[in-house]
Amino acid sequence: VGAEDLSDLSFEELCGLEQHLESSVRIVAQRKFTQITTQTETSRKKIKSLEEMHNNLLHEYEERLVEEYALADHEGLSALEMAANGASHIFAFRLQPSQPNLHGDG
Repeated sequence: VGAEDLSDLSFEELCGLEQHLESSVRIVAQRKFTQITTQTETSRKKIKSLEEMHNNLLHEYEERLVEEYALADHEGLSALEMAANGASHIFAFRLQPSQPNLHGDG
């Protein structure tokens, strides 16, 4: 719409045009807000799903570690708690004869 086109409009027509423009701006803003809200909720759901998947995988990994290394609870104590209470032998390592002596004895 050019300036010449507006000069031919009456005051009432200009007011009506202004109201129409304001209404259009509100509609566009509401659509944009709705779109952003929907995208945000979708992202939140994806994040929650990924967090649950992470927790499930972590739990499964920990269970496999327990099964593989037989670190089952002993009288209500985990293997790490037993080590802290003096049962550190469960984490003992032995040098193989083919390995160099790390204690400096030759």
